[in-house]
Amino acid sequence: MTAASEIEARLFWQKLQWDGQTGITTKGDAASTWLVSPEQTYFVNSCLDLGKQKQVTHNYTGSILANVTSWKWNCD
Repeated sequence: MTAASEIEARLFWQKLQWDGQTGITTKGDAASTWLVSPEQTYFVNSCLDLGKQKQVTHNYTGSILANVTSWKWNCD
């Protein structure tokens, strides 16, 4: 999230990907993964401000993460 360019960010992501010997991602093609489900309950610390969430009108999950770069921690 702090890379200065898309190219710089891609270099970091490539270091994480499975290369046949090392890496932390799933072996094989894992182009997409569901991280959350709207049918789930989310427990959030009262110090974490998630900002304004978008209204979701479809079943694709992951919407709680749509504005993750604008989340703020409000407690010291």
